Amino acid sequence: MAQLMEEAEAGDAEAANTVGVQYEMGLSVVENYNEAMKWYRKAAEMGSVEALYNIGAMHEGGSGMPRNKDEALRWYEQAAAKGHGGAQTRVKILKEPASGAK
Repeated sequence: MAQLMEEAEAGDAEAANTVGVQYEMGLSVVENYNEAMKWYRKAAEMGSVEALYNIGAMHEGGSGMPRNKDEALRWYEQAAAKGHGGAQTRVKILKEPASGAK
């Protein structure tokens, strides 16, 4: 984890996203949604499309925050515009009138 953190702090977007995953899932560190979001946002600012998707997923699932369909959709749309297939699927699902997410 130390090497990964060093790479993330040096500006490696994918390393920063992976640090976010580690915190969100509690892998090698204590689960911490605030830290996960912090690292996902850093990764997104550095250009990680996967981080955009992960932020959307946290908002949609209510990981450490209330569920927020609109905020999830906003992040998914950014990832979808950059070609993320999973985000494209989530956008389609969340825009369906019968979608139960809030």
